Amino acid sequence: TDDGFMDEDRRKELEDELKNGDLDRLKEQIDREAYLHDQYEAIKEDVTPLVDHWFSYFVEKLPKKDDVVIDEDTLHRSGKFNRRAPMRVSNLIFARVKNPRIIRPDVKPLFMASILLDISGSMAGQKIQDAMKLLVFYCELFSRIEQEYGYIRFSIDIFSDFIRSIKGFDQDYESTQRYLFDEGMSQQTIKVRLMNALSAGGGTNMENAIRRVAKQLNEQTFEYPDYASALYFVGDGEDGYGNAANIRRFLSINDRERGFGDHMKSAIFLGPESAKHQLSQSFGKENTVVAQDFDELVEKSMMKFDDDITFYLDGKVR
Repeated sequence: TDDGFMDEDRRKELEDELKNGDLDRLKEQIDREAYLHDQYEAIKEDVTPLVDHWFSYFVEKLPKKDDVVIDEDTLHRSGKFNRRAPMRVSNLIFARVKNPRIIRPDVKPLFMASILLDISGSMAGQKIQDAMKLLVFYCELFSRIEQEYGYIRFSIDIFSDFIRSIKGFDQDYESTQRYLFDEGMSQQTIKVRLMNALSAGGGTNMENAIRRVAKQLNEQTFEYPDYASALYFVGDGEDGYGNAANIRRFLSINDRERGFGDHMKSAIFLGPESAKHQLSQSFGKENTVVAQDFDELVEKSMMKFDDDITFYLDGKVR
């Protein structure tokens, strides 16, 4: 329960089943959930140093401005406090301002990210294991930034012949709440769903997945117009239905009614540099990078996130 795998209702259900249910079936079910939890714990332990590193990196890099908040109930001896007084350098140097000041660091920007992962059959083996670790890394890092500063929103979707939501923008990764997803499956916490859903198989229907994620991003940016937005795609090959040209054309249309919309985008190809064209023919060479192991996967994804943050902030400064 502390790790977000089970809520109190689920625990009570298990206790009732222990008293009245089929113990063999229940043991099998509990063993399955315990296995997923242990698997999650092992991955979390493995990625925690990377989460700590990149959290520190972005905390140091993101701009901070100090907002001075004045206690309205405190009056200067000459009457109502002058709000401009604390901003005057001379007053601060010579301690002329007596009223208590609360300094709150304000960290921007507002940012939303949609993560889309290919889980088709070619991703089986080490690739899907690295991809799962990457998703846990993303969730742990973004949730930590969100909790500390409250400005990142993110979603996760996976696809092969189908597309499946793992975490919606409005769902809480750390919560013990069980969400009902659109496939009509049983209710699950985000962590259980993440650990349960990532198995490789099927074809690569990339176009439908990208179109659905774009629709979600466009809906979110309509609701949160001040947020920068980006799509982060991870996969190991091309669209399996010959739609690379359609995808590239769709991604190039900034209009959110007819195309992808005005979002940043990037793709990480899992495989050798020589095969990068399989993905870059859809996303473009300028938007596609290559990673051949987990460390490189994290490094490339974080450098792109850094570039997007910088691009957004540069636009705000101008």
